[in-house]
Amino acid sequence: MGLTSSKDDPQGKRYLVPELERFAKEGFGFIFAFDADTYTKKPVKQALIKLARQIQKYNVPVYSLPEWDESDGKGVDDFIKNQGIEEFRKQLLSQAYCFDDWYSKYGEDAFTTVGGNKIPKADIVGVEIAEQYSERWVYCDELKTWLTYSLETEGIWTLVSKDYLAAEIHAILKARNIKGYGTNAYVENIIGTLKRELFIRKWDEKSSTDWLPFKNGVLELATNKLHEHNPDFRFTCNCQETIR
Repeated sequence: MGLTSSKDDPQGKRYLVPELERFAKEGFGFIFAFDADTYTKKPVKQALIKLARQIQKYNVPVYSLPEWDESDGKGVDDFIKNQGIEEFRKQLLSQAYCFDDWYSKYGEDAFTTVGGNKIPKADIVGVEIAEQYSERWVYCDELKTWLTYSLETEGIWTLVSKDYLAAEIHAILKARNIKGYGTNAYVENIIGTLKRELFIRKWDEKSSTDWLPFKNGVLELATNKLHEHNPDFRFTCNCQETIR
């Protein structure tokens, strides 16, 4: 549903399908118009959230229509057919939420079971968190540590402890209303899944003889071109100055 197939994605790193990626790269905004039963079917709601999070990585506007009575039409095409285009504009389109507001209102229970009684499996939660943080967290086997991107300085990776990661995961679980999991073993199991999902063997940092990181971008010395910060540069320090 807007992302590459999980069936053909053994690493769990699902990306936007090329058609959506092209629009996102061009800076287009998105308005989600999922069917009315999105709000009663958690797998559909989860798919919406995963897609929105992936699109948000391109720093483009993401909106979603509000909930409506399914008797007015299951899909927006049915709604327009039954209620008319003006009612669609008035009741749904003009009331669209920016995604973060939509998530606060409708999405926070998407990854918990009905009533919050059953705790979701740690490996499933770990994969979901890995998808959301795939460009911000990494475990490097060569350095034997976790690193997080743009934590202290834009465009720079910072070494962090396992305790830091555990605190971040605790905050994520709290935001998702996942509680009552008892011992630290649950968080440890999530970290174990994250380590496998976000594992890299070597830290391949760009050479400072070819690239120089600044506060406002990365200078390619061969062309004197300033590039935007990118996690793939793998920089762990910069010169703390702005280049003009």
